[in-house]
Amino acid sequence: MSDDSGSVGECACDDCGSDYEVGDDRFPVAEVGQSEAMMPPPALRPSAGGSCNTGPKGVMADYRAAQLKMRAARFQKEAEFERLLERMAVGDPVDFVPESGDVQPNVVSGDADDDDNAELEAIRRRRLNQLKSNLPVFGKLAEVTPRNFISFVEDVDKRTVVLIAMYKPEVRGCARLNLSLAALAKKFTRVRFGRMVISDAVPGFDSAGLPALVAYRGGERTHSFVPLTGWTGEHYTDRDLVLLLCRQKLLSEESLASAGYDDDVSDSNSNNDSTFV
Repeated sequence: MSDDSGSVGECACDDCGSDYEVGDDRFPVAEVGQSEAMMPPPALRPSAGGSCNTGPKGVMADYRAAQLKMRAARFQKEAEFERLLERMAVGDPVDFVPESGDVQPNVVSGDADDDDNAELEAIRRRRLNQLKSNLPVFGKLAEVTPRNFISFVEDVDKRTVVLIAMYKPEVRGCARLNLSLAALAKKFTRVRFGRMVISDAVPGFDSAGLPALVAYRGGERTHSFVPLTGWTGEHYTDRDLVLLLCRQKLLSEESLASAGYDDDVSDSNSNNDSTFV
């Protein structure tokens, strides 16, 4: 090998078969110090940690960026909460499984966490009030016949609970149920109450199954209490009926309080032995 600085060498590139001379103008070689001069200032060079801010201004910029990221995460969490409330309002299952890629919880101080919880609670209450205000108002026990039965059950907001008493005028206990539902209809105005003579719809229906109470939501039957006294006993009060409906999730605890049953909310929680038929 020649030590002559002007010797001819071969290009290491596979695509290039031509010879070149060291120092050829076509292949400039940086002089000592030139490569350092061509690099960006230290403040603009990326670091291994992903942040290029080292001075006081840079630290403040990093802090603002972190705050924006936390705010975006909170907004996404609020949006997920809104969707969960929508599902709860229409009667879908309330078990919520976050989608993949969901924002991971940020490590924040206790005060910030309390503020977020309070804000989410305020959003929840506003949203529930909005959904509630959109529900129709009834307030009376309506007469249902085989002719209008389908429209009575289906032509209503799908979140609305529809309760229909099945009765025969001559059967003992049916009159008591009708009186109770007429009273409850005035207090729970978001629930649609009705009554229907069962023999008009199902001739030959066994009177042993009366009085009966059937619940619908979204046009689908959700509960059947046949006979009702199997759940309430022969001698029941309006309060007993209200607690039964609350335990079966047909009346909300909030509606109990607004209807004047504040003292019964705890009883409803302690006896939550829901039976779905």
